[in-house]
Amino acid sequence: MYPLTLLALMTLTACSTPTPEEALQHRLNTFIGLMEAGEYETVLVNYYTPDMVEELKSARNFKKIVKYYGEAPQKEILLRDLKRAKDFRPQFNIAKTKAMFVGNDFESKIKWQRINGNWYLEN
Repeated sequence: MYPLTLLALMTLTACSTPTPEEALQHRLNTFIGLMEAGEYETVLVNYYTPDMVEELKSARNFKKIVKYYGEAPQKEILLRDLKRAKDFRPQFNIAKTKAMFVGNDFESKIKWQRINGNWYLEN
């Protein structure tokens, strides 16, 4: 009976919905991987808030914005801060729809917003 109970518990744990912190950490890791791979358009389209993406796409030349994003010095600062954020616990609002990494180790606060279950970078 004991092994069966343990197996059932492990199955339930493996199938459970990730916590907001786990989901954010996964999103953060994927974001970093895409940045390191130079997938800037994917990052902009999928990891910034939908409102921000709509605004960027309404600009005259979205491809030029993507190119600038990949070349801008701020990209390196953001990437460094995102990597550091992996070692910190974010501060959440009560509803767990906003998260922020804050501290002296960061160039600026890293703000995330959860929309329809997905985490998006706000700044």
